[in-house]
Amino acid sequence: MYWFQLTVEEAFYLSYSLKCLKINDGADTGPLNDEELWCCFKSKKETFPYFYKAYSHLRMKNWVVRSRSQYGVDFIVYRHHPAWVHSEYGVLVLSHDNDGELNGRLRV
Repeated sequence: MYWFQLTVEEAFYLSYSLKCLKINDGADTGPLNDEELWCCFKSKKETFPYFYKAYSHLRMKNWVVRSRSQYGVDFIVYRHHPAWVHSEYGVLVLSHDNDGELNGRLRV
């Protein structure tokens, strides 16, 4: 048995886009559907829609995406597996809506 720790963006992408992951809420009601999962993740992370949009866009462009807040960015992207190559870019997710929480961190 293997254990994986996924970000909410990774989990939703695997569940919604690739249909290769089923997520339960802990109750015996079975897996959550896409809408329930979206609402659950949005309630846990207010900026989830912005981060998911950025994550899914990068994945659709065939980038390997990793969360890397220790580098001062939201995502690090690789052309191939991170064990084989260095990262190409650091990605900072911003909102066009002037979201104070999301864009305000650049003022520090």
